[in-house]
Amino acid sequence: MAHRRRLAATRLGVPCSLLAALSLWVLAVPGHAQITSGTILGTVTDKTGAVVAGASIKATNLETGFTGTTRTDNDGNYRLANMPLGRYQIVAEASGFKSAIGAPVNLIVDQKLRSDFVLEVGNVNETVEVRATAETLLVTDQSEVSQIVQDREIKQLPLNGRDFFSLLLLSNGIQDTSTDQGGATTNVTFSVNGMRPESNSVTLDGIEMSSIRESDVDLRPNIDAISEFKVLTNAYSADYGHTAGGVISIQSKSGTNDFHGSAFEFLRNDAFNAQNYFANPVNPSEKPALKQHQFGGTFGGPIIHDKTFFFLDYQGYVLHKINEGFANVPELPFRSGDFSSLLPPANDCTQADGFKTSCIYDPASFNPSTGSTQLVQDPSRGTPSNPQGLNIIPANEITPFGSYLLNAIAEPNLPPGYVGNYLTHQRRRYKQNDAGLRVDHTFSAKDTAFFRYRWNDSLLNDANPLARVNDGPSPGLDGALGDEGRGIPQGGTHRDRNNNLVLSYIHVFNPSLLNELRAGLHRYRLSVQEHEQGLNLAQKFGLPGINTDELSSGLPAIYLNAYNSIGGSDFKPLHFREMSAQLTDTLNYHFRLHTLRTGFEFRPRWENNYYALFPNGAFYFFPFRTSAPCTIFGDPTCGNGSYAGPSYWQGHELAEVLVGDPLISWVGRRFSGAMLRDNQYGLISSCGL
Repeated sequence: MAHRRRLAATRLGVPCSLLAALSLWVLAVPGHAQITSGTILGTVTDKTGAVVAGASIKATNLETGFTGTTRTDNDGNYRLANMPLGRYQIVAEASGFKSAIGAPVNLIVDQKLRSDFVLEVGNVNETVEVRATAETLLVTDQSEVSQIVQDREIKQLPLNGRDFFSLLLLSNGIQDTSTDQGGATTNVTFSVNGMRPESNSVTLDGIEMSSIRESDVDLRPNIDAISEFKVLTNAYSADYGHTAGGVISIQSKSGTNDFHGSAFEFLRNDAFNAQNYFANPVNPSEKPALKQHQFGGTFGGPIIHDKTFFFLDYQGYVLHKINEGFANVPELPFRSGDFSSLLPPANDCTQADGFKTSCIYDPASFNPSTGSTQLVQDPSRGTPSNPQGLNIIPANEITPFGSYLLNAIAEPNLPPGYVGNYLTHQRRRYKQNDAGLRVDHTFSAKDTAFFRYRWNDSLLNDANPLARVNDGPSPGLDGALGDEGRGIPQGGTHRDRNNNLVLSYIHVFNPSLLNELRAGLHRYRLSVQEHEQGLNLAQKFGLPGINTDELSSGLPAIYLNAYNSIGGSDFKPLHFREMSAQLTDTLNYHFRLHTLRTGFEFRPRWENNYYALFPNGAFYFFPFRTSAPCTIFGDPTCGNGSYAGPSYWQGHELAEVLVGDPLISWVGRRFSGAMLRDNQYGLISSCGL
């Protein structure tokens, strides 16, 4: 019988020594490959503790029939590397010993699953079946700090929106840094051990699925299509060499020898919701509208028994809701130029505090020689307490654009005492479709391959949160985009489209040497634009020179100091087009107790990003231009005619809108673009148990 005592100490061996020298030479080149399979290893001994060399090891996937075979080396050790994930049964046989059948074990991503055997002397036709094995809590074959989230946890833990990325927070050192989109899913960002989100890597079957520019996760696969995912936060191998933060390695689910399918529908409806404790102050009995549907299914099975398998999945998501919030909108008298309610006692402007009381001056009446300006007044609208009509802008001095702008906004619906004077009801619609296909094929015991493709398309559509109640549907939702009679068509669309695919091929040269070739592609497309795109609103309402083309259509961005901003966007329309490819080849050589893993990776990346910076202009209104020059009150800290100093805190930003005199204004005329190309090369070299 071919067996001998197992060595008590581990020798480094020639391969690891050579690798150490090679690593010094290529140290400046980071590795990028991702591990998508697992390793089964162990030691075979007899009851005296002597190792059994030359024992036959056979591991069979109980779901697909895939079989991996090898023999123990002179030290009684065996290793089956790059094994597809799944549930295995392992059998050990040796001449002069009874066959040993291990209990079924589950191989998970990037795991070194140890399964040792102790053989009993006897006939090889006799078998010893192990019903259960004790789980090893101390992992001695890997040094990384990681956590595996398996299929059972993904399915059984409650997940709002079926978003498995919520399970990342189960791992130590991870903090969610994603921004809220008011109920609609948004791209995922997270911090690991205090590192920037840009330092993380998120892969699906070894292919990166994060955006190049922002490093946020663009793709959220259906949880029923995920086999498991692994969270690595520290001390990971050279395969993840390009990452300084965390690594999230997600594995898709494959078909099996049996046909399986599933279907689901999750519904959320405001009819099922209790009244919010913070009731709507305008209509306390009203609950915000909410209609959310999430539906889909999976289907998988064999194409050729024990050889070819497929797995299909689809998930749809539809959300209609109302987002409520507080806003500050112009008071009704101010919209017509009547600021008389701000007059200080006895109409004495020297007593105005610039907050509750303020005097409105006509910037067009400034006299440089005397440093004085005149109060605005309209005697035709005077009252017994204000016969001169002070702080009232005459109608002939109000610009058409200023009048249109302030009167196109919803009227206040809240009394004083709230954080705002208007309760917004912003309509939001979100729709997402996500689908995937995976095909696995076994050519022979030495050759396996799989192909996987995912597609995702989402559209977020927001209405104008400051729309007037009687204006009806907002353009871009139920109304026609060309309808210019519905106030200010704020809001817009946010569309993401993603494609991700991978092709992997594994060839086993012998039980100690195998190679994996993997190629993949990730494509990300983002388009953001306003509902006012294509509408020449600035030109229509008295602002010439703004709407010169479709890019500059709509209204300028209007910033109103103490009121909510209105008008167009600073940087829309915006279009991001990104694509990254990956080509990886890794060679694994097992020698005694060590595994030498070496290879290369090539990543070409393309970015075509276009955005407009202030294409239709921006106007900033502050209570400066309708203030009095500080010399009126004898302020010695400022010069003649200056608007700097403590006394300038009078005036009002809405008065400046009406007379068309912003403090700051500018317009951008260029459609900015960035067409970036870069090629990344990586060498992988590692040696471990």
